[in-house]
Amino acid sequence: MHTRIDPTDNVLLINLAMNSKDLNHLNERSNGLRSFFAKKNKTGALVELNFYDLDENFIDKRLTETFKNVAKIKAIYVTNSRVHLVAKYLENHHLEQNIILVGYDLIDKNIAYLKKETIDYLISQNSVKQGYRSVMRLFQSVVLKESIEKKTYLPINIIIKENLMYINNF
Repeated sequence: MHTRIDPTDNVLLINLAMNSKDLNHLNERSNGLRSFFAKKNKTGALVELNFYDLDENFIDKRLTETFKNVAKIKAIYVTNSRVHLVAKYLENHHLEQNIILVGYDLIDKNIAYLKKETIDYLISQNSVKQGYRSVMRLFQSVVLKESIEKKTYLPINIIIKENLMYINNF
């Protein structure tokens, strides 16, 4: 994203959470983006919005208010799979061609917006592989009594419209 925006452009960082408890792991993603932009000497604002109400009318009002009050918003980073709610807003307000939109997970709604290029990038955490590895680690620990690594790192995939067809099941 940073190569497609100017250092002075503003970026929205959006957490769409059901409640404040959901924010813990989303905050790690937010902190990662803040740290990345600090290293890149980005001077534009990083405006953070936390939504606990996922009603589309509420989201529409908050985003409209933000776009009125913050100039030069060129990118939006949504910290979870609810990026489709922001994509819908951008389409409804004819902003989809002007904003770089990044979010998470290959769910049907997100894929539809990716194909239309309303969403520019989806970060896929390969939840099936995560689940498999978790169950295998549990089996190794509980049944086989083996010691296991406390952390297992898995690669992520960055999906764009052009490479979507190369991802399994698409």
